[in-house]
Formats: sequence, structure tokens, C-alpha cells
Amino acid sequence: MVGGAAHLPETRMIGIDVDAEPERVAEDVRQLTTQVATHLDLEHPDLEGRVEVVGGYAGPSYGAVTRGVVEAISRFGRLEGLLVDLVYTSKGAAGLIGLIRNGEFSTDDSVLAVHTGGWPSLFAYRAEIEEQLT
Repeated sequence: MVGGAAHLPETRMIGIDVDAEPERVAEDVRQLTTQVATHLDLEHPDLEGRVEVVGGYAGPSYGAVTRGVVEAISRFGRLEGLLVDLVYTSKGAAGLIGLIRNGEFSTDDSVLAVHTGGWPSLFAYRAEIEEQLT
């Protein structure tokens, strides 16, 4: 957010909520962004209207395995060769798939998704993933 606000002021930045609390996550982002800017001795970015956190892809709670998460893990793995974790990146990927399906982006838009890692957690949730596949 700090870098985007400073160097890409016209760029829309969207976060996908991962724990079914998008309002709290948006507030956390605002606070952390201010702390980062302060720590780096930068001007505080204008966050008015900039912090956009989309809810609806986390399932009922943090760490919940949903069909959307399993679809995102499968699609990103099969089509892009990317392993995405169950808790964070798969929910972001599920949100990205959902936003595309809802027409949020046009074919002229450039979209960059940030992959934050965490794929080893896939092994810890094997039973939950298999349950969603049946």
C-alpha cells in the first residue's frame, strides 16, 4: 500500500479477506500502512478510499476449507503451476477468480496477483481438501 500509493497512485489495490472479518482487516491494513510509512520516514500515504478489502471468500472463519479454496488450489496448480496455501493465498486466488467471474475486470485490465507462499500448509489440510472434492 505504501509503495502503491507513492508510485502508482492511479492503481487500484484490492485485498481479499482471509478470516471473515473484512472491516477489521481493512482497519489493520490502514494501521500497518501508517506504521510502515512512519518507520521508513516517508510521507503518510493518502489512504482515503484506497484500502479496499473484499469479503466473501474466506468461508465462515480463518482456516476454513471451502469449495472456492479447493477450486483455486486446483486451478492455479493445473493451469499456472503455482502451489497456493490453504489459508492465505488460496483465498486470495478464490477472490480473484470470483472477481473475474463477477466482471470486476475488463479484458483490457492488467491484473497482478501477489503470491505470498505458504504451500506447506496444504499437507496439513489433506483430509479437509479431499472432503470438499467429494
